[in-house]
Amino acid sequence: MDTKYNEDTSDKVKATIYTKKREGKHLGATAIYGYKKNPKDKYKIIIDEKSAIVVRRIFEMFVNGNSIQMICKTLDKEQIPIPSVYKNLNRGQKSVAYGHWNTKTIWDMLKNEMYIGNMCQCVNKRPAVSVKKIIKNPKDKWIIVPNTHEPIIDKETFELAQKMFGKNSHITKKTKEFLLKGFLYCRECGHTIGINTSHNGKGYCVCNFYRKFSKENYCTPHSMPYSELEPLILREIKKVVRKANKELITSTLKKSDRTLVKIKQLEKEKEHLESVINMAQKKDDDAYMDKLDGNITFETYSNIRNRILAEKEEAQVKLKAHNELIDNLKGKSINKDYEKIVSDYLALKKPNRKVLSALIDKIIIDEDKNIEIKYKIRTPFLT
Repeated sequence: MDTKYNEDTSDKVKATIYTKKREGKHLGATAIYGYKKNPKDKYKIIIDEKSAIVVRRIFEMFVNGNSIQMICKTLDKEQIPIPSVYKNLNRGQKSVAYGHWNTKTIWDMLKNEMYIGNMCQCVNKRPAVSVKKIIKNPKDKWIIVPNTHEPIIDKETFELAQKMFGKNSHITKKTKEFLLKGFLYCRECGHTIGINTSHNGKGYCVCNFYRKFSKENYCTPHSMPYSELEPLILREIKKVVRKANKELITSTLKKSDRTLVKIKQLEKEKEHLESVINMAQKKDDDAYMDKLDGNITFETYSNIRNRILAEKEEAQVKLKAHNELIDNLKGKSINKDYEKIVSDYLALKKPNRKVLSALIDKIIIDEDKNIEIKYKIRTPFLT
C-alpha cells in the first residue's frame, strides 16, 4: 500500500515538473553561464551582463575563424574565470586542468539554443535514480520552448556558428594553416577528405573513409599534396568572384555588416533601458508624493521604493554594459573602407575561413582529381 502510494506520488511530481518545463519555466538550481535567476520570478532567467559579455565574445571569436582550442587559450591567458569558478561552484575537481577553459565547455556553449532565447531542458538524464553518472538525452527527448527569455546571441550569429562548426571546430594550432580543412569531400563515397601532416610538416589530402577502412577497399585514397590543391582551388574561386557586381556587394556589405547591425540593435536596447530608468524615477517621485499626501503609508512607500530602486539598478547595470559594448564595437567599425574590403573580398587577397565560409558550401574531389566547387553566393553577388 505504502509502495503504491509512493509510486503514485512520484508520478504526480514528475508530471508536474514536466508540465512546468513544457510551459518554458526554468527549473534548474542555477542559470546557465551568461544568465542569472530572476529574483522576482524563480521560474525565469535574466541576462547577467558581466558573463554575457564573455559569451558574446566567444561566439564572435568563433565566427571570425578562431578554433575552439584557440578560444580556450585566449580566455586562459586573459585569466577570465571559467563558468563554475565565476558562479562559485566547487564541484570537487582536483585535477591540474581545473580552473582552465576546456574545449567541451566552449563546444557546449556554441551549440546551446538557450543563448538565442529558447528554453532547453531535459538535455541530460540519469539512467536510474541509483546511478550517479549523467548521460546525454537524444535531442528528440529534449523540451525546447522558444522565446522564453532575452537572447544574448542574435539568431544570425548563432546560425553562422552552426554552419561553421564542422569547418572550424577541429582546427588546432598545428593545422590552422590548412585553409581548406573541413571544406573537402570525396565524390565517390561522400565522406570528408582530411588533411594530414607528414613527418616533414607538409600536408597531404586523403579520403577519411578510405583511411578508416583501407583494408575493406570501400573507397580509394584520393591522395594529393595540399600545397598543390589550395592554390588551384583559390584560382577557381577567384575566377567566379571577380565576375561579381562590386557596387551591389558594397551596398549589401554595408547593410549586413555584423558590427553595424549589432551597434544598431544595442542602441535600440539602450533607448529602452534609458526609458526604463526614467520611468522608474517617475514612479519613485509619484510614490513619494502619494506618501506626502497621505494616500499611502510609509511602509507601503518603502516597499514600492525598494522594488523601484531594484528595477532601476538592474537597468543601470545593463545600460553601462551596453555603453561599453557599443564603444568597443564603434572602435572596430570606425573609418571602415568598404570599397577596399570588397576589393580584397573579390580578389581574395586575404583569404580566410570566414570569407570562404560565406562564399562556398563544399569542395568535391573525385579520384581523378577533378574538382567541383559548390558556391553559396547568388544574385546580387553574381551578375
